[in-house]
Amino acid sequence: MKRSKKEQKYQAKTLSEMFAQIKRGQDYITVVMQRSTWEELQWAINVALREEEKMATKKKIVGPAVKEKNGKIDKAPSIAWSHDDLEASKHLKKKKVKEGFETNTGEFVSRKTAAKIAQKAGEIKHEVKKLHTTDLRRSMHVKEKKLK
Repeated sequence: MKRSKKEQKYQAKTLSEMFAQIKRGQDYITVVMQRSTWEELQWAINVALREEEKMATKKKIVGPAVKEKNGKIDKAPSIAWSHDDLEASKHLKKKKVKEGFETNTGEFVSRKTAAKIAQKAGEIKHEVKKLHTTDLRRSMHVKEKKLK
């Protein structure tokens, strides 16, 4: 079926917009591009977008964590703890650990990744490049725990 130039231009623009919405677009491109018609292609992209949305809402930030150079991960008991509190309680030096966060799947993620997860999950209301425990506490109305 031959399409007009105007229709081809519209479809190319729509495809570009749809692929831009898919965060892990490269994973879907080969599957999606095997479709034979425009409608099938649109359907495949929409399925990919829904799957992406599901995956984004599954992960949430549980609390602060630090990763030692030997790979050991120390997790704070709650969001009320800061990274400094956690490091002090475990007698760790700031320069010898990587600060990050623990997700509900038990994964250790960096501050940047944690910010993206928290924004997608609706745990924080404002946009940040790197997540800090104060961002989480503010949005969840949790008071900081003070170590004695």
